Amino acid sequence: CHLAGETGAVRMGLLQLLRVSLLVGVAAGAAASSRASPLGLASPGKARGGGVASSRSQRVPVLRRLAGGASGSAFSTLPPIALAAVTTGALMYPIDLLRALKMTSGGDTPIGQLVAEFRAAHGLKGFLTQGLGPELTKSTISRSLKFFCYPVAHRRITGGKNPSEGTMLTKAAAGVLATIPETLVILPLEVAKLTLQLDKQGVFSNSAGAVMRHLVTTRGPGALFVGLIGVQIRQALWTGTYFSTVSTCTRLCKEGALRMGFEEDSFAASSLASFLGGFGAGVLGVIANNPADVTRSIVQKKAIQSIALANGGPGTLNGPTGLSAIVGAGSEIVAKRGLGGLYAGFAFKSMHLGGSGALMNFLLPVFRKALRVEVE
Repeated sequence: CHLAGETGAVRMGLLQLLRVSLLVGVAAGAAASSRASPLGLASPGKARGGGVASSRSQRVPVLRRLAGGASGSAFSTLPPIALAAVTTGALMYPIDLLRALKMTSGGDTPIGQLVAEFRAAHGLKGFLTQGLGPELTKSTISRSLKFFCYPVAHRRITGGKNPSEGTMLTKAAAGVLATIPETLVILPLEVAKLTLQLDKQGVFSNSAGAVMRHLVTTRGPGALFVGLIGVQIRQALWTGTYFSTVSTCTRLCKEGALRMGFEEDSFAASSLASFLGGFGAGVLGVIANNPADVTRSIVQKKAIQSIALANGGPGTLNGPTGLSAIVGAGSEIVAKRGLGGLYAGFAFKSMHLGGSGALMNFLLPVFRKALRVEVE
């Protein structure tokens, strides 16, 4: 009976993810429905004198209006970015959970044991629900801010040049700058998510709001920003590397697809190049930021356990969480396990951030085209 109950819970979790995908699909379909036929044929409404076409033109999709039409300002890029971000977050959550378990263990505990302990604490449904709300919210906001701020930052530092006109250096610099507002906005949700994933006793009942209220009440607002320096370094290293290399990786993958016999202008060639190019750039970002993320995870985990999951008085913090603490944690790891210890969880993180980079690089052009957004 217990297994049947867990199986039912897993099905409910899958249904939640399916609903997200369906909503995104419906939104994209609605946005694309007012376009002309892909074969260049007139729509049925136009063939009958324009009555139906006229009524359709009066029902401009909400997302199209938000996008500001084909020209628009920089804010016109937000709807396609948000759609791509929420889809990516929903699809990548189970892998993110496994990555988080491995990263916070510091590499000491086999992943099989970590999974068994997590299941014992939360059941099978926990792999689809434990921390899902804050993670989906955090990842959507994070990716939306990152991909929105990146071209804006690039134009600011290059005198108006779009990223497609920039160099690897200007793209990397713009990527780093784009992570500053991202980090400040997502960190409270990051703290809440990590707390819920460490909450084996169910103290907070899988509620991000309960975590944040507890921290603000007992420790003050600053507790929501525990690990700020480490998270900022992590975001900057991955994002700068990703944006500076994704166009090159995509171009190389496109050349490979053409050598394999794909037609140059085919959807298959472009899709394959976008997906594999995004994945490659994402993995390069992991190579750059994995050591910082491992040490940041260990320091932040200790801090969260002391301020959120312990009964100490307000202001009690288990050691520092700044740059010195991160460097110290890295030194301990190297002394104990060598340089390889700094790449704990590399496989899972590559799947997570490589997959995220691949999906965003593939989905963003699709949603931009569906919503007729041309601004970079």
